[in-house]
Amino acid sequence: MERLFILARQAHETVVKESGGRVFTYMKIVTAPDLGTSAEKVDKYRNG
Repeated sequence: MERLFILARQAHETVVKESGGRVFTYMKIVTAPDLGTSAEKVDKYRNG
């Protein structure tokens, strides 16, 4: 999780530096036993 935050900050700061403008970075991290796996979540879109 710590590495994720570091990478997100680096990405955000890079975009700020390159754009010179206002930048919004949104992260959503949810943990719950009934959420299912990432593969299960995207599979419903890949297989319609």
